[in-house]
Amino acid sequence: MGAPGIVVIVLAYCSLYSCADGSTIECASNETHAPGEIPAKVEFPQNYTAVVRYSCCNKTNALISELKTSSSLKIKRITRHATTNFIIGKTKVTFNESWCSTLQNASLSDEIYSLPKMAADALHFDGLSIAHLVHSILGANFSEKIYANGTVTVGGVEAVRWIGCQHQLGAGTTGMQVEVAFAGLNSTAPYSPQIQNPIVLSVLIILYNETDKTIMDRVSFDIPEVDTPKGIVTDELDLPQGVYCNGMEFSEIRASLPNKFDASFDYTDINGKIVHNVDMLYDADERIISFRLNALADRDAPFIGNASLPKDFSLVDVIHDFKFGLQYILDGDNNACKEVKAIDADFGDVLTLDVATKQIDMKSVTEVVMNVSKAEFYYGGKRFSEEGIELELYVSRSAPSTEGGAYSVVELLFSTQPWIFDSSAAPFLHSVIQYHKNESGMEVGRTVIRLHSFRNSSGQTTRWTTVSAYPCLRLVEDSYLYVHLKNNSLPALEKLGLSKVQSALKEAIAHAAGVSVLRVANFFFKQIQENVVAFFVIGEASGVAPANTKGRMNESSAVEARELLNSTLMDRDVSFFVFGSDLSKTELKLARTSLGVIPSKWAPTPSAPSFNGYTGGSMFVLGVFMLLLGVGIGVGGMFFVWKRQRITGLAYQVFE
Repeated sequence: MGAPGIVVIVLAYCSLYSCADGSTIECASNETHAPGEIPAKVEFPQNYTAVVRYSCCNKTNALISELKTSSSLKIKRITRHATTNFIIGKTKVTFNESWCSTLQNASLSDEIYSLPKMAADALHFDGLSIAHLVHSILGANFSEKIYANGTVTVGGVEAVRWIGCQHQLGAGTTGMQVEVAFAGLNSTAPYSPQIQNPIVLSVLIILYNETDKTIMDRVSFDIPEVDTPKGIVTDELDLPQGVYCNGMEFSEIRASLPNKFDASFDYTDINGKIVHNVDMLYDADERIISFRLNALADRDAPFIGNASLPKDFSLVDVIHDFKFGLQYILDGDNNACKEVKAIDADFGDVLTLDVATKQIDMKSVTEVVMNVSKAEFYYGGKRFSEEGIELELYVSRSAPSTEGGAYSVVELLFSTQPWIFDSSAAPFLHSVIQYHKNESGMEVGRTVIRLHSFRNSSGQTTRWTTVSAYPCLRLVEDSYLYVHLKNNSLPALEKLGLSKVQSALKEAIAHAAGVSVLRVANFFFKQIQENVVAFFVIGEASGVAPANTKGRMNESSAVEARELLNSTLMDRDVSFFVFGSDLSKTELKLARTSLGVIPSKWAPTPSAPSFNGYTGGSMFVLGVFMLLLGVGIGVGGMFFVWKRQRITGLAYQVFE
């Protein structure tokens, strides 16, 4: 294999004198032995655990632990130099603390139980397990099968010695002796009530020269422990954390993030002892990605990639509009616009399609959050969280950097069962762990992303109230508009939720006007007779040279947007839907011919009449004047009566 970390024990030839451990060649002795078969019941059970001490006459040894189930075998092999693990099942994997790879060959005799090739061939042993070694011995074609005289004690247990002899191996001068010591029916019973005698306690394999009776090779297997697995044993892979297994077959992730959502993550830098809180919005339909995070210069901020951010503030809002190729950066603390420019390709959510033309596109949600492609994950088995939640593990790695070869191993952990999360019951993303490695594969950093709020917007409207580029919009005379919502009332909209109405209305207006949803902003509503009037603004075109995004649309001016919206509304009502928490739909309509421009100056108010009522002073003067007038009229009247009497009397006197 040539795999790092796998210790292959090469057995050296040793002579009888160098193996002064009491080994004797019973197959070459002149003693009389009783012939006999080894009991078939010494075979291991189908499911078992075993501990084996493997040793050779050159004082090389290893401690090997086995866990065998109906469909998998897990082995740990410990030597003075390394600890190597093997998993043999549907997938064959070997790994240690810093390295992992699939096994390409079925035979592992050189890596787990190393036997001399001549012995392995004679026994048809593939080196997989101690159980297979015993099975191979039972089925081997020996020249002689005998029982040794007397018993031996193995691990404090009296044992019977059975010996299988094979003559004239190889060139005809090599013999093989296989000695199996097992606990008989009258021996001490095993400590586990699940295991019954007879049971194999040790195996000794000797290759010797039949001419001079010298030992050429010697391998022993002491088996101090055999038991059945405790509790429920799964056949899942049990791979080391933070280690990528080369050669694994990629698999489809059973649960994944949707293409429209907004969420909040805790992003923990384990080595730097820093916790970031990241708010993210992703809308593949509108092709907009936004995230808010603390991006101080000395911090490993997620999603930033290799881009540089302004140094004069920490809380940053980054909005990428891939439909129009624009990037908005805002000071999150003060809700102030810092810059509008073409999307920077160095950000972590940007995928470069063509270096020559600088064409870019938005990454998939899996690539944005995990920094790897969805197709690059392999299934890594199940794992339990600190809270005891059973999780499914998917593993991937990023491409090595061009400078030094550093890379990251990414572990994606999903719940195996539906959990209620923000009123939704479904398998959810529990955490994403990134192990940052140097070119030697040593861990130099670790980050953990944990989801603590999530809203799936698939099949409904994105919550545009959570992201806004309004501070970056240029407003002109034609920006301020209003439109009627047909046959509706403000209480009815409030019942639906004004924020939901606003988000749905924003998309409806943006689509009808041919602009980005980010340019439609600043809504408020007023009830006027039988309709609700929605007031809003459409920002002017940015005037910025956009990035060369895939399928990019050109910005239109505010006048062009208004005219396009007006031409649509002159022809028909514009329908849109507001989605409830239960995904129920309520249809609303922009009334035909109802678009209007909010004027910059209101028309002057008509002049009021000059008479505004009498003051106290004028009433006093009027009273005095009327008093004098009344007195005058009274005096005049009396004079007129008196005068008439005089004239009448005179006339009477004259004509009398």
